[in-house]
Amino acid sequence: MKITSIFRIIIIGFIFLFFLPESEAQVYDRRGRAIYVELGGNAFIYSVNFDTRFAEKTDGLGVRVGFSTVGDHFAIPLMLSYMTGKKDSNHFFEISAGMTYFNYEEPWVVADRSFDQQFMGTFSFMYRRQPRYGKFVFRAGITPLIGYWEESDDGEALLGILPMFGLSFGRAF
Repeated sequence: MKITSIFRIIIIGFIFLFFLPESEAQVYDRRGRAIYVELGGNAFIYSVNFDTRFAEKTDGLGVRVGFSTVGDHFAIPLMLSYMTGKKDSNHFFEISAGMTYFNYEEPWVVADRSFDQQFMGTFSFMYRRQPRYGKFVFRAGITPLIGYWEESDDGEALLGILPMFGLSFGRAF
């Protein structure tokens, strides 16, 4: 199956979840799950992400996995995150750390190095609006990437920090 077909399936699933009607049944706190599209951020241009908490509550420790494809290359961000906020609030501060795997069709060349694939360290410092009972999710913040970006005076590749910004829209469930 081509990567573009997989991407289309992910987008159709995202649209289905976003417009899924809310149940008017019993209201209770649930695990803070969300699916969202991040513009910019940990995968450069965009990524489609699934995020969940480990405990049955909206805040706390969780994990995020995403996917992005642009042209002939793709990226997979995988992050451990922690959300904190006031009790019974929809507003959170999210801090995340992890890695993004990049696979390049054409080699990424930095000084004396050439990469067909690369793992980059990544962080997120985000404001997050996520209701306890589902509906619209919004995230905005700083998402720096750590990888081979810079070149020394001797022509050697150096690790550097690329400041990125992310903006996310999606649905909690």
